[in-house]
Amino acid sequence: MLTDDGLSRAIAATPAERVTEEYIRSRIVGTDYMTVPGTTVTICHITLDNGYSVRGESACVNPANFRQDIGERIAHDDAFRKLWPLFGFLLAEANHRRGQGVPAVPVDLIARTAYEAGAAVGGTDRLWGDLSSDEKADSIALVSELLANPNQEDGETVSAQMQTFRAVVRGLTA
Repeated sequence: MLTDDGLSRAIAATPAERVTEEYIRSRIVGTDYMTVPGTTVTICHITLDNGYSVRGESACVNPANFRQDIGERIAHDDAFRKLWPLFGFLLAEANHRRGQGVPAVPVDLIARTAYEAGAAVGGTDRLWGDLSSDEKADSIALVSELLANPNQEDGETVSAQMQTFRAVVRGLTA
């Protein structure tokens, strides 16, 4: 029978990317608890850095045995267990997209981020929302071209704004 320690060592020896407890914990920005009045039901609400949240619960059958600290720990464990499949899905999706040659981040989001970073460096105050549909389409087309040819060299006449744009695109898709 494999012990918890043996299982941990076996998992650590595998080379592929994986979701880790440390990574999940790094994404948690808030944990709140409440006990439903008049009951032994404890609810844990975990909020992630992207605003998504999950809830876990615990309940004690006999009120004489109820301890809030234990109820909170069990409710937290229940909520935390719900995060594993969510982060597993994200990793599987990123791996799938990489295998298909598709960036893990949508092209339009890459274009927007790169444009706004380039605009900050280039000294313009025009944000993505200020661009016309044609200008946005041009930025998205440039991102698509950079994704198709990631090793394309910057020419000598490329502006600081364009260099930043390309650096952000490469950084987001590396």
